[in-house]
Amino acid sequence: MNGNATSLPDDELNIRRDYRPDQYTPRPQIQTAHRWFHDRKKQLLTVVALPATGKTWFLRRLQEEFNGNSIVKTLWIEVDDLLSPEMRHGRTREVRDIADIHKHAWFRDFKQQLAAQCPDVAALPYSETDDIAELVEALANEICQNCFAGQQVVLFIDNGDILSNPGWREFERTIIEPFAREKSLRLIVAAREDQKIETFFLKASQQRLILDDLEDEAGEQQMQKLAQEFPMAAPRVAHLLKAIPAYAYSHAGLNTFLYLYADKYPDAQPDRHFLRAMVDVLNRFSEDPDELIELLEAIADYADEWVIEQMAEWQSVSNTEAWERASKLIDNWLVVNISRNRYKIVDGVREFVRVVLKLRATLAIEAQTDDPTQVINGLEQLTAVTAQNVRQTNVIAGKAWVTLELDAEAANELMQLYQNKQLAGAGIIHMRYEANKLLHLISNLFNVDEMHELCHCLGISYEDLAGGGKRRKVLELLGYYERRAQMPDLLRCCQQMRPDANWQI
Repeated sequence: MNGNATSLPDDELNIRRDYRPDQYTPRPQIQTAHRWFHDRKKQLLTVVALPATGKTWFLRRLQEEFNGNSIVKTLWIEVDDLLSPEMRHGRTREVRDIADIHKHAWFRDFKQQLAAQCPDVAALPYSETDDIAELVEALANEICQNCFAGQQVVLFIDNGDILSNPGWREFERTIIEPFAREKSLRLIVAAREDQKIETFFLKASQQRLILDDLEDEAGEQQMQKLAQEFPMAAPRVAHLLKAIPAYAYSHAGLNTFLYLYADKYPDAQPDRHFLRAMVDVLNRFSEDPDELIELLEAIADYADEWVIEQMAEWQSVSNTEAWERASKLIDNWLVVNISRNRYKIVDGVREFVRVVLKLRATLAIEAQTDDPTQVINGLEQLTAVTAQNVRQTNVIAGKAWVTLELDAEAANELMQLYQNKQLAGAGIIHMRYEANKLLHLISNLFNVDEMHELCHCLGISYEDLAGGGKRRKVLELLGYYERRAQMPDLLRCCQQMRPDANWQI
């Protein structure tokens, strides 16, 4: 039974499209799913990944392959079908729990659909006062023992990732667990990685399959298929990606968004409208995309990975406040936990945010030499980097360290060269993003009134700086002095107003 994809407010930018075999990009993890099916040791396969990264299409492809086996019967459940219409199209996060009334409505519809294939299902007793878990368990028994006896029944449950964590636990208790009590039924469930199976017997019979980012070849293959589907948009996408060369086509949802956006907007540019649309379509229940962008803007020029305590220090807030800010991005799947207390902005999203918001980027470079000048000269020969981009040099344990400050586009290009191993001639062995220390110092040490005073010291007008907020003004101020090679003038005024701060940048 194939449910329909839930429509977003803007259907033209709905990256959660109905499955199309000709557009499917092969994922190597599908072989793991087949091995799970054939060894019969585990009853439950949980396919986990970030939302909008290809879980639905992965499940559809697997269902398609299972349907080619005459002894296999597949059934499909959309978690969306357990939500009211208002919940399905709502934009607030509180809607993602399931009430009993909606579970009963779903059960009646599901039972009616099954009755078209197995009339005996219609005879199962039902009352709206019955416990939903008991009804599901009885239905599972009827499906396996009578309706499709002699066949291996596999139940696909999609879109578990739209539920809140309390909603997920309730869904597991009243829907997944009762189905699984029919031991001959196999289940494949799509969920977020942070959604854990808690039921004891389900945990013992579960195999988790992590659907990783698209590998280089697969990402390029998806982009080629999208170019064939949207030929008019292909050159526009190429134009967009020129500004973001570090994007590696690894995010299936973003790949699709690029073509849908370029197809709808012929003059597509990597601007704030583009970024807002991207954040909006990646998160079906985001309350305020503009707020999320502001939060992303505040951390996108940090190191690629960071801990909450670092975020608190950079933003001059308490650890509690830093966690609350990070949690909003985590809840909207724009920031992910990668190990214990370490976090990062989702790959792909980070690269787009850095370029669209025109953030400055600081790169720390480690080289297999004790001469920083050699590294700088090598970069000047291979790239557009100049001595003006150098912020700091050091020699530690016989290795040179060079810190560069660049605009996000140039930083992305340099990082791409490093990832493609094209900087070996400069002796570079490691490169990473670091926090823009000057940006954070000025943003955290100066309030708006003091920014006016700083600009007066510099002989410029605060109002003439582009941007609507203090942070954007600081970014513009840094860019202004960077372009004119007059950073010492800026640092002199900062030192005068905040003599206790360390301005050795």
